[in-house]
Amino acid sequence: MKYLKRFGLFIFAIILFVSAFVVTSQPVQAQRTVYYRPVVVSRPFVRPFFYSRFYDPFYDPYYYDPYLSYQQEKYYKEKDVRDARKKVAKETEKYGANS
Repeated sequence: MKYLKRFGLFIFAIILFVSAFVVTSQPVQAQRTVYYRPVVVSRPFVRPFFYSRFYDPFYDPYYYDPYLSYQQEKYYKEKDVRDARKKVAKETEKYGANS
């Protein structure tokens, strides 16, 4: 009985020792860290249009001019009709191919 306790304790110590090596042999997250370095692209510097002293971000000619707003609205409505006709033609062609 006395040796059985010692033998069990010895086996438990070996299992604990081996499991400690198994846990520490796993790769650590810090070893797999990837560093992304910036890429420098040389291009000629062009000032954006809104740095100009003549640019007014609050000026919208379509807001103040009723004729321009009417033309814009007309254009968008005609564009919607054109797109809808294209879609209908496409669906009709698809339907005709299936029949």
